[in-house]
Amino acid sequence: AELAAAYPDFAAALRALVLERDGPLYAEARFLLQDEVTTPNVYWSLLHAIASGVHRISEIAGRLGTAASQLTRYLGALQDMGLVRRIVPVTESDPARSKRGIYQLADPFLRLWYGCVAPYESLLEFGRVAEAERWMGERLTAHLAWAFEEACRQHAEDTAARHGGVQVGRYWDKAAEIDVVGVDGKRRPVVAGECKWNTRPVELATAHELERKVQATWPERAHAIHLQIYAAGGFTPAVRRWASQRNATLVSCDELC
Repeated sequence: AELAAAYPDFAAALRALVLERDGPLYAEARFLLQDEVTTPNVYWSLLHAIASGVHRISEIAGRLGTAASQLTRYLGALQDMGLVRRIVPVTESDPARSKRGIYQLADPFLRLWYGCVAPYESLLEFGRVAEAERWMGERLTAHLAWAFEEACRQHAEDTAARHGGVQVGRYWDKAAEIDVVGVDGKRRPVVAGECKWNTRPVELATAHELERKVQATWPERAHAIHLQIYAAGGFTPAVRRWASQRNATLVSCDELC
């Protein structure tokens, strides 16, 4: 953050610090692994797989062409280093034994590197920075959306106690995915929120879709769940009226800072 503060925006900081061959963070990801582990290539492959969107241990094993049982200690080591985390739906009563766990890169810089930069490393080696930037555009958008969601969940952690919440995370099943869910001490949902990272104001359809997912997922508790919408681009007047009538919370990007 201190290095990036010297630049006018994220794109300029990314280019100067990470993408240029003489940038101070250009080789940081490789140096980090080499300093921490004795077999960096194995960990490098694991981080590549997870960053590319393969999150379940069976899928990671399939991508790497190895048995899932052989990956356990490597994933454990990455967790111990704080580079990878295993997450489950926040409502799970026994997270450690849950079969719904998925793996994500926990370190924001490594997530940026492996998810956005590493696929175009060959271009960067030849100094073709502008070309790499064009190719990684969609990946960068996805990374920023993830970072926004993380900030939203942190905000929800700070406010969940108002609604009886003691923990905040994500929820997913085969039918629905909810970005922000706060649960009480019995793992019952008390807060549910949607995150929208785009420049357009959130429209009423988003609010109604959040209501629908909450009603379908927890029909017996839907009336007691406080709804929240986080938006980088603001809200339409219709959504503000809905929030007032529904006693829901709207949070803009500025309020997360």
